[in-house]
Amino acid sequence: MMGKARDVRGRDIQQDRDIQQDRDVQGHDVQGHDVQALSDVDIHVYEAVASQVVESGGTELGAVVRACGLTEEEVRESLERLVGHGYVVPRGDGYALGHHTFEVEY
Repeated sequence: MMGKARDVRGRDIQQDRDIQQDRDVQGHDVQGHDVQALSDVDIHVYEAVASQVVESGGTELGAVVRACGLTEEEVRESLERLVGHGYVVPRGDGYALGHHTFEVEY
C-alpha cells in the first residue's frame, strides 16, 4: 500500500492542492489572483472602477467608459477579464470591487 504523497517539507500534497483551490466569497479562485497577469488597460479600468466605487459604492459601464477614455468595447472586454479574475463583480446594472490583493492609491 502506498502512503500519501508529501512535499519536501513533509506536508500532504493533496491537502495543499485542496487548500489552494479554496474560493473567496464571490466564488472566484483565490489562487487565480495575480495582478501581474493584468494588462495596462485592465489596471486602468480597475482604477476607474475603484475610484468611482469609493465615491458612490458602485459604478455603471458608461461612467467607466467616460473615466477611462477608452471605447466601450475595450472597457467591456477588460471588465470581463476583471470579473473573470474576481477583481470586479457585477452589481445590479453596474459593477463593484471584488476580492483584491493590491491597493490603488489616488
